[in-house]
Amino acid sequence: MTNASIRKRFGIAQRNIATASRIIGDALQAERIKPFDPHQGRKYAKYLPFWA
Repeated sequence: MTNASIRKRFGIAQRNIATASRIIGDALQAERIKPFDPHQGRKYAKYLPFWA
């Protein structure tokens, strides 16, 4: 999952990129997702479900 895939999945416009980032941030805080690579940069970050 990436910021772009979240926008596409939920139909969020490109100009509302902050909404997708907030969804990802909330999911990280709730421990529902985890970073694909713990050392990744934020710009091209990828995430996995917590059970993966």
